[in-house]
Amino acid sequence: MPGLVWTRTRRPRGARPSLDRATIVRGAVELLDAHGLAGLSMRQLGSHLNCGATTLYWHVANKEELLDLTFDEVMGELSGPEPGLGWREQIIGLLSALRAMMLRHPWYVRVYGSRPGFGPHALRFNAGLISVLRAAGFSGERLDNAQAALGQYVLGAVTNELSWQAWRSMPREQIDTMLAYIREAIQQYPDYEAYLQEYLLVTDPEKMMLSRFTTALESLLDGLANRRDTDLNL
Repeated sequence: MPGLVWTRTRRPRGARPSLDRATIVRGAVELLDAHGLAGLSMRQLGSHLNCGATTLYWHVANKEELLDLTFDEVMGELSGPEPGLGWREQIIGLLSALRAMMLRHPWYVRVYGSRPGFGPHALRFNAGLISVLRAAGFSGERLDNAQAALGQYVLGAVTNELSWQAWRSMPREQIDTMLAYIREAIQQYPDYEAYLQEYLLVTDPEKMMLSRFTTALESLLDGLANRRDTDLNL
């Protein structure tokens, strides 16, 4: 894995180009939002920004560094914990905002884990989550397990939600064909059929996904509350 952009100082030859790093990163985010990871390359970014490769390479050495910067750029859309709320409400607020950001930038879940997320915005967000958990009575292994469970839950939930969105965006005729197959194949499983007919196929998808996310997160917090180091009345 190439080194992080945060760990080096580039001093290329020649005068500093007029296009700054912030503009380059915003342009990369625009390409990623519009076309996904397949739509981002240094050549495509140069064309999008109407600039030459020299301008881009003055600020970033390669696509990996560009991904580090775009990953952290969208993390900058997130705020820290909201003062005055209980620890559960603070975590729900943090992770709900994280979910919304991931849905605005679907490529994020594919970058997550492929590059270390140690940019300044990511560190600030993660530090806020850790601070809330420590104040709630978690430390050591229990703190590590709690933050990992919460982060992995959000990533898994959003990955599933994006898959659902991709399915819904298929051409209508393909959806109808798939639904016809499902309705026939599911008849041998009465409980599953009842679930689909009574809820899944008749509920607004946005409402359903929000309910899934919130209910599961609250249930996870119920379990974590019993694993704190101290019995704090929080």
